[in-house]
Amino acid sequence: MLLAGTTVPGPLPIEPLVEADLWPQLPADLPELLLLLPHADLYLQDEVQFAFHPTLTRVWSRKGRRGQHFVEAPGDNRKVYGFGLLDWCDGWFDGRLAAGRTADIFCEQIRAAVARSQQRGRIAIVILDNLNIHTAQGSLLVRQMLAELHGLVYLVYTPAYDPDANRIEWRCAHLTSRYHS
Repeated sequence: MLLAGTTVPGPLPIEPLVEADLWPQLPADLPELLLLLPHADLYLQDEVQFAFHPTLTRVWSRKGRRGQHFVEAPGDNRKVYGFGLLDWCDGWFDGRLAAGRTADIFCEQIRAAVARSQQRGRIAIVILDNLNIHTAQGSLLVRQMLAELHGLVYLVYTPAYDPDANRIEWRCAHLTSRYHS
């Protein structure tokens, strides 16, 4: 609903756009957020993990065959995390790489979005999943950041295990799909 609201000059009516049985699941602050949209930049945020597994490698076999053999390969089991923040309307992107999925990188990214929005005379609304490093309940750094940036940023959490609710998942799907074969 917020994504659609960025394309119109005024607030969207909620009732005609959402099926009646889903009304109880809407966030309580949705009407307030819809009123803020004309003065806000809407960002989508997510992380992706790239894992390099060179220590065990599967040997090719026909589909449906059992007993694939594993072959030792040199190297270690490294992981790299990519943090992405995308402006829904104009495509501005903030990407960061990190050795771990930590709240400090997430907070840096949110601060960058808020600074960008402030330069434009706007506030920042960020749609993201409810990973513990994103929430005030799960991270002291996030709690401190939200207190510091009160009124300048609004975090909107998608339902758990619902990648369709955050459209950045669609944008990044090509990054992970070719590594999962």
